[in-house]
Amino acid sequence: MVAVIVCLLATTLPPGTAPAAGAPVEKIELRGQAMPVWPAADLQARGFAVQDLPREKNAAWVYLEACNSYEDLPPDLEAAFNYAVSSVYPVGVAGLDEYLQRPRNRAALALTQRASTMPQCQMPYFGEPGQSVLALILPNLSMLRFLSKLVVVEGQRLEAKGDHDAAVEQYLTCARMGTHAGAGITLIENLVGFAICNLAQQRLADLVLRHDLSPAQLERLDRALVELGPRLPSSERGLRQERIAGLQLVDELCSRPLRVLSGVQEMSVDGGPADVNVVPADGWGRLEQRVGRLLLPDRTIKQHMTAYYDRVLEFATQPPGQRSLTEADVDAVVQRIPAWDVIARMSLPSLTAAAGQSWRAQAQWNLLRGLVALRSYMARHAGTPPARLADLGDALSADALLDVYSGQPLRYRVESAGWVLYSVGPNGRDDGGVAALGWQDMDMVWRYPPAPVEPFVPAPTEPGT
Repeated sequence: MVAVIVCLLATTLPPGTAPAAGAPVEKIELRGQAMPVWPAADLQARGFAVQDLPREKNAAWVYLEACNSYEDLPPDLEAAFNYAVSSVYPVGVAGLDEYLQRPRNRAALALTQRASTMPQCQMPYFGEPGQSVLALILPNLSMLRFLSKLVVVEGQRLEAKGDHDAAVEQYLTCARMGTHAGAGITLIENLVGFAICNLAQQRLADLVLRHDLSPAQLERLDRALVELGPRLPSSERGLRQERIAGLQLVDELCSRPLRVLSGVQEMSVDGGPADVNVVPADGWGRLEQRVGRLLLPDRTIKQHMTAYYDRVLEFATQPPGQRSLTEADVDAVVQRIPAWDVIARMSLPSLTAAAGQSWRAQAQWNLLRGLVALRSYMARHAGTPPARLADLGDALSADALLDVYSGQPLRYRVESAGWVLYSVGPNGRDDGGVAALGWQDMDMVWRYPPAPVEPFVPAPTEPGT
């Protein structure tokens, strides 16, 4: 993952495409720190698909207002808060209810919910334009992750009170946040979007399994899931943005190798940082560029990198049950790069895990819709589950019942204590509904009734604290 982030952030303007000198740089305050906003036009010139949206129509600025609103989580509530994120609400924990009810947190929750319902979102990017973006930062990502957890914990609080409609809305807010975050221009945003959507999916599934919602409630939830499905983050988009980043890195390394490798920070005539993308007109600058192009043949290096990105994109877009490629086939492209091309060999991360995120998200979404349909059937048949998925009739389309990892319908069987619904998972093999921790290798499984929840146990306090 570190390699992914480094390759993402180490992008530069192609030589000679510096922005206009003296252009004003906007700064905004983000949780007490003034942050320079990278102009959208500058990023567009680098090839990134940044949208120019009017602020009043851009959900990003509402999210940033929410980021500035919430209060930091007190250290003594971290354990209970994290338990609520991953399990159920720890009713009776001193201070957690009070923290959620603080005015600043109520404002943050309301702003996040409003932002999530807006159709368009383009996050700003922070850093100094016209230079290498090795220092480009995305502090809003960690803040968005915390906001998604705050939304989920509020949903857990409402669920514990029996207000299931309000809880569902909080979890859907989290899912919509994930679709917004995952549509950014960097691969790391793409991965954060998947993580937020997965959090929402887990909490929705748990609510549907643990509570007897009415057919009308389940029908409303399914409509929301149908609407959200096409907006899930896309691995293909994230990988295409990663390709842009990687190829631009070659441009800088091959045109200014001494400067990049030495890490020298030159200064411009006005005392500010020099634009690293403008080759000095003096003889030394021209010599460095010629030597770089001679010793580091950029076109050949780019061919090596492009071959890898083409292969990993092909892998990402093939349905898992119909793949003609394996992860080993993708990684072999890097192994075939000549030893002299250290730039491509060192800068190309392994992206096969990122390439599979879209299919994992789709499998989880189909499982969630399957859970909703099964619970709806039970609500209409006095708690009796269907004998087979085909008995659901028109409640789910064939596409929604598809297990993307096998190309066949999701697995389902009735058991003495209830039923089990599962996908065969990334290994493509039916392991009989045996789940692995983290859903990494074996089947992706939901059971009804769900297992009892382990109670929250506060950490023992040290004497004198």
